[in-house]
Amino acid sequence: MNLIKPKTALISLSDKTNLEELISFLLSQNVKMISTGGTYQAIKKITDEVIEVSDFTGFEEMMDGRVKTLHPKIHAGILARRDQDMGVLEERGYEVIDLVIVNLYPFKETIASDCSFEDAIEKIDIGGPTMIRSAAKNFKDVAVITNPQDYSVLMSEWSEQGGISYEFRKQLSQKVFALMADYNLAISEYLADETTGLPNYSFEKIDVCNRDDLIDCFNRFKPDAIMHLAAESHVDRSIDAPSTFIYTNIIGTYEILEASRHFWKKEGQPESFRFHHISTDEVYGSLGATGLFTEKTPYDPKSPYSASKASSDHLVRAWHETYGLPIVLTNCSNNYGPFHFPEKLIPVVIIKAISGEKIPIYGTGDNIRDWLYVEDHADALLSVIKDGEIGRSYNIGGKNEATNLELVQKICVLLDNLQPQKTPYADQITFVTDRPGHDQRYAIDPSRIINELNWKPSVTLDEGLRKTVLWYLENKDWWKALQDREGVGSRLGKI
Repeated sequence: MNLIKPKTALISLSDKTNLEELISFLLSQNVKMISTGGTYQAIKKITDEVIEVSDFTGFEEMMDGRVKTLHPKIHAGILARRDQDMGVLEERGYEVIDLVIVNLYPFKETIASDCSFEDAIEKIDIGGPTMIRSAAKNFKDVAVITNPQDYSVLMSEWSEQGGISYEFRKQLSQKVFALMADYNLAISEYLADETTGLPNYSFEKIDVCNRDDLIDCFNRFKPDAIMHLAAESHVDRSIDAPSTFIYTNIIGTYEILEASRHFWKKEGQPESFRFHHISTDEVYGSLGATGLFTEKTPYDPKSPYSASKASSDHLVRAWHETYGLPIVLTNCSNNYGPFHFPEKLIPVVIIKAISGEKIPIYGTGDNIRDWLYVEDHADALLSVIKDGEIGRSYNIGGKNEATNLELVQKICVLLDNLQPQKTPYADQITFVTDRPGHDQRYAIDPSRIINELNWKPSVTLDEGLRKTVLWYLENKDWWKALQDREGVGSRLGKI
């Protein structure tokens, strides 16, 4: 029987029900206890055999400063708290935590519907969710207990079997991710209400090819900068329906350039204005076993998608050279992270794996990509729009090369740890017919943006994949709602 015998427990409890019985049991099993805040104080009254992780001095200031600087985004504050948890734990040498015991209350029950942002900071349950994320982020063979009703089951099974079984861990894991999905959904709904009416945010649904609507939008909002990210971007879809890519990526770029030029001239051609075009490394074609894409690499697109993006890049440069439009341009490597549309490789692997389906890999899986975590990319884009030289292009890469097979295997190992099943997820890997014209290798040299703008990627592939896998496990409602979209979940680009 697959048992674990926890040695270290991380404890965060809002409801102290059965606390004395639980602590007595953990002491009898020689489990080291780590806690913080009110839970630490409650345990301390029972026994001195508990270690305080941190007093989190300055946390309210961090919440007030970091969160409000972005905008009222409470989730960001929770993540900041989690990062602080992890930093303290790592500093104190807790590399392995076997057991996490928390009480997790739904967000809607924690704050009233009419709760203000300031009140929410005080009332939100930052303990339980934080501890869950802390454990899931960095600790492998962990069991998470979420409510007092599970304590008696834990103690009974542990006593009878000499440890915590695989099946019980699996049940707990499923419960935790269901709770976290509810929690995240509640936060999303709360944030949707909170962002309504913010003076620095507005959403306009406009066809990128409709120049009149674009001009009207620019005239109303009078932007200091325009960042052009609107594009069709899935290579397989471009093989099946290239006309959509031609229309959106080429004609759409032409229309937004003209709308931007119209607005820029109307405003007196301000020197501070910027048009930022966001593009891809795929315009450079394919690399061999060595070498890196630089900003001087000749364009050599191989798919309808990359050809359409190459065309849009040329248009942007032409509008700068011909009309003087102040532009900057970036070409990035493969992005990944939360909210990645579920037709792309990493979400496909995660969703197929946990659904018990075959995990498809094109060809032999030896194609290589340079992976860039989405938040690193966002930071780079802000650096370029703020400090980039007009007319200049910048390559943005994660310096995280991996074959597709290596990538899928990493995801499978993460799932084995985070949501274990009876057999390894890697057993579901299957090799399928390769994509037509499949580029062998992409790899970016980001030296220019590193040296000139002081940006560099901060998230390793292993760190980013763990964050991403956790996000998809915790946010099933988000991606399940997209499964009925045309083409999602089916093979595209076969010719």
